Amino acid sequence: MLVGVMVFGCSSEKSETTPVAKTQNAPKPDSDVAISYTMLVSGIPMMGEMTFNQRYLTDGEIGRVEMESIIPVGDQVRTSEFATIVDLDNQMVHYVNDAAKTFASVPFPDSASIPPVTSPEITIKAEWTGQVDSMVGIQCEERDVAFTVSYKVRDQDVTTSMSGKLWVSKDFPGYNTFLAFQAKSLEKLTDSRMQSGGFLDFLTRFNLSRENLDSLYAALGGFPFGGDLEFKINEGLPQSFDLKTKLEVTDVSTDNLDTEIFAVPEDYTPVDLSQVMAPPK
Repeated sequence: MLVGVMVFGCSSEKSETTPVAKTQNAPKPDSDVAISYTMLVSGIPMMGEMTFNQRYLTDGEIGRVEMESIIPVGDQVRTSEFATIVDLDNQMVHYVNDAAKTFASVPFPDSASIPPVTSPEITIKAEWTGQVDSMVGIQCEERDVAFTVSYKVRDQDVTTSMSGKLWVSKDFPGYNTFLAFQAKSLEKLTDSRMQSGGFLDFLTRFNLSRENLDSLYAALGGFPFGGDLEFKINEGLPQSFDLKTKLEVTDVSTDNLDTEIFAVPEDYTPVDLSQVMAPPK
């Protein structure tokens, strides 16, 4: 069995951070890549099973994530569609609603104005089960994964944990392009709360450093192509709950991407960010 274990923290002598390659040492993009996947989430109070269909696109220099969300709430179903463009060179994030032809642009925070990141302690384990399988024509390895995030909420010790199995691969065209973008975002995204796209970006809610996020991908040993995960959210608080997620990559394309998809069309109207993400009326 192959086992990867990483522990991250801010002031513990036991904590250990794996160095992450800087941009100049990152792999060179091997092709444009577009990865489509579906995520099913269940267990959130007052909501039914939620569906998120996403498409992650990058040429190694700029990234775009397209998301469709379908969220049952009571006897209603809320849907929304928007895209996020992360422009690292110009330090801007553009949120785009193609159906409404609207957008909102948010600049990266000035690094001088951001307080030092106090990253909670994280432990992650990824163990190869010995199983291999083909997903969308790409050979993947199954990992037993588990991680725990420990933090405080109003002086209360709280943990969020995840366990389950993930199928991962790094042996596919476009993987080096994905790594190149991740390495570049590590240098450019000084605020951990800014998202670059990908399966692990939900961890930004825990105020992780970009180094932590990048090292988590390294611990998994590849890009997640599918799996079933169980989360225990906010254990230690009265509002704790469990949820389940199912991930599945549905398509991987290395066709050349039109550069126009990484820019906001000139005829789109600037609006407030909340309007971009609002469901259609």
